[in-house]
Amino acid sequence: MPRGPQYTDDELLDEIRRLANEVSRYPPLKRDMNKHGNHSAGACSRDERSPLLALKRRKSAI
Repeated sequence: MPRGPQYTDDELLDEIRRLANEVSRYPPLKRDMNKHGNHSAGACSRDERSPLLALKRRKSAI
């Protein structure tokens, strides 16, 4: 199955920060990203509750 567009870590962090301000919750949850975000939560990870934690784990694995 084809993957969606790829985003840089900086783009994802900027979106997480923007969304956190919008929903008044840091970090925003998957449901926040899916409902209000410009990127889906799957852009960070499919198995984490928090997109920010998933992004941090992804960055530490590099």
